[in-house]
Amino acid sequence: MLRSLSCLLLTTLLGCSASHVVTRCGNQVCLVVEAPAATTVSFASSADGFTPLPTRRGHGGRWTAIMPAAEEFSYFFVVDGRVHVPECRDREFDDFGGSNCLYHP
Repeated sequence: MLRSLSCLLLTTLLGCSASHVVTRCGNQVCLVVEAPAATTVSFASSADGFTPLPTRRGHGGRWTAIMPAAEEFSYFFVVDGRVHVPECRDREFDDFGGSNCLYHP
């Protein structure tokens, strides 16, 4: 719980204008996407079969998902019902002709 709170605090204090930030906090990773006009944002990853999980809304329309940092996974966000694959350093092609972001521990 404390690590989750420190992860959220760190991503809030960064004040980045980027649309996507990945921050490692101990044994967790915070994945943040900026979507100030969004009413709902979910996070889907290969770690859980791409089941959409809720995110937490922070200041400035930053939405945060927290995942275990030990394993590699691919991921995307669902913003107001639409798939959103943010700009990311590493990508992986999916089975549908698109791509997902890739997290490396």
